[in-house]
Amino acid sequence: MVTVYRFYYGDEYLLYGKHLAYLMRISVIISTYGMDRIEDTFQSVNSILGQKDSDSEILVVIDRNAELVAILREHFGDAIRIVVSDKKGLSRARNLGVKHAKGDIVAFIDDDATACDGWVEGIRSALSGDPKIGACTGPIFPEWLGEEQKWFPKELNWMISCTYSDIEDGAFVDTAFGTNMAFRREILVGLGGFHTKLGAVQKWKKIKGKWVTKTGLVGEERHLCLKFRKAGYLIVHSPEVAINHKVYPYRVVFKNLLDRAYWEGYSKGYIENRFPKKEGEAALSTEQNYLAGLFSNLHKPHNTCGLVDKIRMYAMTGFVLAVVMFGYGKFKLTSR
Repeated sequence: MVTVYRFYYGDEYLLYGKHLAYLMRISVIISTYGMDRIEDTFQSVNSILGQKDSDSEILVVIDRNAELVAILREHFGDAIRIVVSDKKGLSRARNLGVKHAKGDIVAFIDDDATACDGWVEGIRSALSGDPKIGACTGPIFPEWLGEEQKWFPKELNWMISCTYSDIEDGAFVDTAFGTNMAFRREILVGLGGFHTKLGAVQKWKKIKGKWVTKTGLVGEERHLCLKFRKAGYLIVHSPEVAINHKVYPYRVVFKNLLDRAYWEGYSKGYIENRFPKKEGEAALSTEQNYLAGLFSNLHKPHNTCGLVDKIRMYAMTGFVLAVVMFGYGKFKLTSR
């Protein structure tokens, strides 16, 4: 457990070591790229504006899209800062946001997610105490649009960028979740930011009336958090740093899930390869243990559904495991 410190506005301050804790400034960074998600982007920004204070700022990083830039500027005015990225890729966009940020803390939330009440203050509380805590994350609740897919097990929620396991409040974790994470900016910059070959181009496109994704390498936040841990910093999971993440029905279409599973495995092989052999293998022990116990965890009570849904759940889990291992194996066999 970690003690979460809180600030008091007024004349009372908190001390740690010889350093005076001050009201840390927070820069919230949202990356977006197209008109298809403009309503989602509006809702994401508004959820933060509702709790933003004078020591916080919102930066929206946009892949070159003049129409989207004009609409956001007209709608929000000076309430947000818009940064236009000349190069595609999620990691590039995040690094550009960090470069323009003025805050002591940089926080990230997806453009199709909304911050729960107290999210901004929760981040400040989590990172204003022990200086060894370099990052924080929190619960990501799925917001199903349309009918909830009861066959879809919580243990596969990582495929829809949501919390997939039970985490004790205030626990130290191995990684922050990309949909909902915050870092001390100085440390993040010192470690080189996000690796730009990961999180390359993850975009949804509508082709012949159907939404499909071409994922590419993922796991940029996992790679960064491994560097944080290697440098001696901790990552804390705070229940106050909570968000809701929209889950559109097309995200759990069979083809899209398998695409996500393949690139998850392939990317883990890439990440492992970025570290010395023993260190790389140890770094991914969390994922290995999770996959090893995946089927046994499906028996948990929160996965209550009918027989047909249970068959579908077990079948999908089997396919996901096989495709993750195939992706991992393919990288190991074909990489130099």
